[in-house]
Amino acid sequence: MSTHNDVADRFRYFLESTGLDRDAFVAAVDGAISATSLYSVLNGHRRPSRALAVLIEHQWGFRANYLLAGQAPVWRAARGRLTPDRLSADEQAVLEVMSRSADIARAVRRDLDDTVLWADLWQRTQTLLASIDSADVAHRVFDDCVQTSRQFQALLDCKGRRRFTHLVVSFIAHCRRLGVAGNLEDAQAITREARWQEEEQALRSALHARLGTPAPADARVALEQRIADATVV
Repeated sequence: MSTHNDVADRFRYFLESTGLDRDAFVAAVDGAISATSLYSVLNGHRRPSRALAVLIEHQWGFRANYLLAGQAPVWRAARGRLTPDRLSADEQAVLEVMSRSADIARAVRRDLDDTVLWADLWQRTQTLLASIDSADVAHRVFDDCVQTSRQFQALLDCKGRRRFTHLVVSFIAHCRRLGVAGNLEDAQAITREARWQEEEQALRSALHARLGTPAPADARVALEQRIADATVV
């Protein structure tokens, strides 16, 4: 039975953040842990040693106390990083929140990525508005903007549902580790979380694909050109 899932999750977050796969990490620590032992750590079956955690902090700045006990901050201050006096209040606030836990850091990163996606969609909207040269194109631009907004709202709703089910799954897993789960069943919650996560990713992919679609006026010109080419004898 997995008894160190929280440590395993933090260890996986460390590997994701540094871009290390298992083989690269084992080689980087010069055999301080074997591939087999690392597999057990990542599955939550055993804890990494304190010596390995300290080595990780020394080499990558991922704090030993956070890895082993979840004590923030996540990363050790390092030379060359932006210092607080060089950051705006908003930037400092984001960094402070992200330092609290791996789960929060992942959530903030997804939110930042979606903020960039929305900014790109807004820029696309400006391009669509600039393409209006007739009433027909105006109607199509309006429909496109409405569909885009609804699709992005669906993404936000899906993220909310996934976060709620993730909370339920985490609560049940914690109760199960304490032996007080009782009749709580996490199978359905896990299934719901996976379903919302899959739908969230599908919506995000669809919005990214929308960024590459041409403006209605451009599409009309391209269609007219294809028709003209097809009629050439």
